[in-house]
Amino acid sequence: MVNIEPDKTRDIIKRVVRMEEILSHKMNTLENLLRGGEDTFQLFRDGLRAQKERHLHQLTENPIKNIQEKIFTDKELGHPHKKIMQSLMDYDYQKQRFKEKNFSKLVKDAQVGKNKANEYLEFLRNKNYLQKRSDGYRHHYQIRDEKKFYE
Repeated sequence: MVNIEPDKTRDIIKRVVRMEEILSHKMNTLENLLRGGEDTFQLFRDGLRAQKERHLHQLTENPIKNIQEKIFTDKELGHPHKKIMQSLMDYDYQKQRFKEKNFSKLVKDAQVGKNKANEYLEFLRNKNYLQKRSDGYRHHYQIRDEKKFYE
């Protein structure tokens, strides 16, 4: 049997206990990470920049579905807002953007009054869902590029 001095024995025991604490902490961290789901794991593995790029790539795969999910889960939007947004959901895949509609066409499609439609459109513009273009006396609206929703 090997004789070890008592001071060395205490030092070895302290190191072993410290190593166990560190391993226990790392195990808890990994368990929490795994409980966080796939997104948390990818964020941890790839970093924030790669996660943002992956998310933006997914947005371009199906723009209408992504916009609908974003808009129709927004608690601040009421039924008339959603009717207006639904009438603007016309996507031009060749140009990679949503088509414009003028104000009169929106009022007719959404079946709301002009004054209310104007208020709703301003609200949607302030929330960064829409962009507006004027040519003389007509106003054209279109859904913003979905990537700008996440900036």
